[in-house]
Amino acid sequence: MKAFAHRGGTRMLLAGLAGAVLTAGCTLPTPKGDQPVSKVAATTAEAEVVYERYREVRQSALELLDEQPLTAIESGPVLAIDSGALQVARRLQTDVRGDDSQDLQIIDVLTPRLREYPLWYTVIARDGARDLTKVQIFARPTSTSTWQLVASPETLTSTRLPEFATDDTGALETVDPGSADGLVMSPSQVMAAYAEALGDPGSPANEAITEDSFVQQMRQIVAAQSAIRGVTFSQRWSSRPVEYALRTEDGGAFVFATLQRDDRYVIAEGTVVDWPEGSEQEAFLAGSLSSSATLRYFHQVLMYVPPQDGDPPFVLGQYGGVVQAEGS
Repeated sequence: MKAFAHRGGTRMLLAGLAGAVLTAGCTLPTPKGDQPVSKVAATTAEAEVVYERYREVRQSALELLDEQPLTAIESGPVLAIDSGALQVARRLQTDVRGDDSQDLQIIDVLTPRLREYPLWYTVIARDGARDLTKVQIFARPTSTSTWQLVASPETLTSTRLPEFATDDTGALETVDPGSADGLVMSPSQVMAAYAEALGDPGSPANEAITEDSFVQQMRQIVAAQSAIRGVTFSQRWSSRPVEYALRTEDGGAFVFATLQRDDRYVIAEGTVVDWPEGSEQEAFLAGSLSSSATLRYFHQVLMYVPPQDGDPPFVLGQYGGVVQAEGS
């Protein structure tokens, strides 16, 4: 059974804070008349230096309840998720400091062999403070850029991950997001179907994916929000383009992807909503709404796509939170 913690209170938001949109890069130097030179993104020693800086900057952000330091070590959706968590913490807390403890240790560093920027690599790390495993991606768009965290889905330590496939040099084997070669579906098709299934339990897309723990949790949230008196609730899902997909030893694939979730609340005239204590709704929506509001979330997922003729795809882990709020 896989767990996907929903960040309700400030302590959980801070405890869950981990720590992409990358610019189009340039190719690596190419000898005249030869094929493009490929290189391993980073050595284990280089990755450990990057991770030590990540830990230090992350600790500072947690202690200050300030997302600004994170801009030096994170980008894209993971930065938006962590920034949102810190905003919620600041809004809900006045005199009491949140949980700023962390215990992050690298278990393994895995790198693909790439022919052009952006370069990237995968870190598997143990979060000892919460007994979770993080499967993270660090990337840099150019040779002069700093390494930044761009993906950080997490799983229970008890979850057994399929083995990553590597070539004869030990480099990770990548998968084209648009290709279904050897898979039940292409990574891009899987994520589109998954988003459609999340948005509509009656959609035929539900037959193409597994009703895993993440799907179940999201449907429980819909049921709970729909039960709030004086509020009409709706939810919309979409998938951002898949950038990272890796082959597994069994012929399947790991897909790192970001789902966007928009929760919309239409509030009946004259209604004062009692939002759940310590929730994102209380932090962003309490006290100033007269008609409607939308909370936007990003969920970074680690999707497993089985090999051809296998079972439907399912999510192994996720990391998500509120990133934007609008109300009137």
